[in-house]
Amino acid sequence: MEKSPMSTYPTKILEDLNVDVLKVLARKMGLPKSLTRKGDLVEAMARKVENDLQGVLNYMPNAELLLLAEAAFHNGRINPSVFSSKYGIPAPLPNPWMRSDQAVLTALMFQRNTLNIYEVPKELIKALRDLLPQPAPAKVKTIDSPPALYVPPKRYSHSRDQTPRPIRVHEGERVVFKELRCVLRLVQAGKIKVTDKGRHPTDGSVRLLSTALDSSDFDLKSPFEETNKYEEKAGAVRAHAWGVLIQQCEWAKPRAGILALTEAGKKLLNGPDVNRYKDGVKAFLNNDDFDELNRIEHIRGQSGRAKRDMTLPSERKIPVIDSIFQWPVKQWLNLEEAYRFVFASGNDFMVTHKSYHLYFSEFQYGHFGDIKGELERQYLRALLMESLATLGLLDIAYVFPHHLWPELGDRWGEDEMSFCSRYDGLLYVRLNGLGAYLLDLSDTWTPPVTAEENHNLFTLLPNREIAITQSKKLSPDEIAGLEICAVLKSDYVWELSANQILTYFESGGSMEEITAFLKSNSSTGIPETVGVFLRDMAEKVSAVKEGEEALLFTVKDEVTAALIASDSDARKYCFLAGANRLAVPKKNQRAFRSVLKKLGYVIPS
Repeated sequence: MEKSPMSTYPTKILEDLNVDVLKVLARKMGLPKSLTRKGDLVEAMARKVENDLQGVLNYMPNAELLLLAEAAFHNGRINPSVFSSKYGIPAPLPNPWMRSDQAVLTALMFQRNTLNIYEVPKELIKALRDLLPQPAPAKVKTIDSPPALYVPPKRYSHSRDQTPRPIRVHEGERVVFKELRCVLRLVQAGKIKVTDKGRHPTDGSVRLLSTALDSSDFDLKSPFEETNKYEEKAGAVRAHAWGVLIQQCEWAKPRAGILALTEAGKKLLNGPDVNRYKDGVKAFLNNDDFDELNRIEHIRGQSGRAKRDMTLPSERKIPVIDSIFQWPVKQWLNLEEAYRFVFASGNDFMVTHKSYHLYFSEFQYGHFGDIKGELERQYLRALLMESLATLGLLDIAYVFPHHLWPELGDRWGEDEMSFCSRYDGLLYVRLNGLGAYLLDLSDTWTPPVTAEENHNLFTLLPNREIAITQSKKLSPDEIAGLEICAVLKSDYVWELSANQILTYFESGGSMEEITAFLKSNSSTGIPETVGVFLRDMAEKVSAVKEGEEALLFTVKDEVTAALIASDSDARKYCFLAGANRLAVPKKNQRAFRSVLKKLGYVIPS
């Protein structure tokens, strides 16, 4: 007799099936029709699997063989969403409520564990690996380039907007470092305020950040806004994103509601440094302080009952990035393909464990219930367009989002909104050269060729005057840079100001930052007289150091004060602060009182 491919078969798999399903499975695997009793069916089918597993596999259609191969080469477990995304067909899995007309031969191989996860018993895994080829890895499908126009699908019979929309392209790596420098300069000048609760940039700061963009923000304006006062505005994307990303990347942190540069941010302000930038991107990927889903304001309940069931942002970002690792560099793919490949490559993620706590408009009627991946697609849109495109890792192609509803459409309350999110118009994405370098897919990065920038913003004169040399109007970030060290004298002339410099030092600035700003923007460098002025200022600033908080005690006379201050024990905790006064650092107060008592003195309450 041919040797069994496996020593034992867990017959409990068969015992959990009803007899009608067992009869159908027995016929499918060529067993006699005379087998009708459940015990006989279980015994015969178990013997068939143990002694002729290849014969059983020969009866299976290709979809079932693919499912078994995927499970066998993934430690026995199968994720139906991953399988469906990879092969474009439903996973032919059994289920406890399976009718006889739904019977599949994979019911012989799969069982549900206590976590309701389908898995092949360990007794079967090795036998299946010996008989089935290892599945090929998932492949991503790309296109040469996005089309010029996008024709929205017709959602309703009366759909009013099927007019072709021009597709706009944003190439992140061309503008990211210029934008970052402008944003950091605004932060350096203390211009960016954030909200107390969520630490998002305030509306005024978003408007200011929009001036730092190399070009205008993503063009999401709907042509219907001109004719329909109820048409919703999409609002800012990159202008808002920068105010959050510089915190996630650890380049800035809030102080009393105003963003201030960290040491890492100050170093980036001195000039583009792609390796330091890479460190910031890694910090962003592991940051859980901000969630891109919160930017989809129409999805309500996120800060309420749904909050405890939401997954951490890093638990979603990392799988997405792991799938992007496998994208071909500098090749376009459409958004649906990007989403499919996240799951097909085994990097599946979920936004929440209980989506029914999320809703549109009103919880009772608009809650989501089972939405089967639509929430994950909305999150992916926000992550790619709001964060990764702004950071320059991706290029994107998009249209304005109004009346598309690619996800979460046809739900209660939807007719009151122009879109689910401002990202609904995201159509195509591309991993660019900078993204490949930042994700360690490439050893080098060559910046794209752009028009040569003129950094000579002004001429610094020996009399400390700053003469503006460029003809165009100064941008807000350029003005902010000047304001940290100078005052305006006339339309095109500023003057270095000791008071402005001292104020900047008080807020945590340094002379190195001011010197770097002047050097990088002056056509003549720093004249010697100005250098002397700056060095004198630096010496004055370093002359007085901030001490620690202390209590001041008054002693009855100078002799007693001197006696206490010179005592071998007491002098460790106090020092003379005038003829008959003693200063005691707050941290030493208790020890000082104890020593004082030993000397025969006491401080009344």
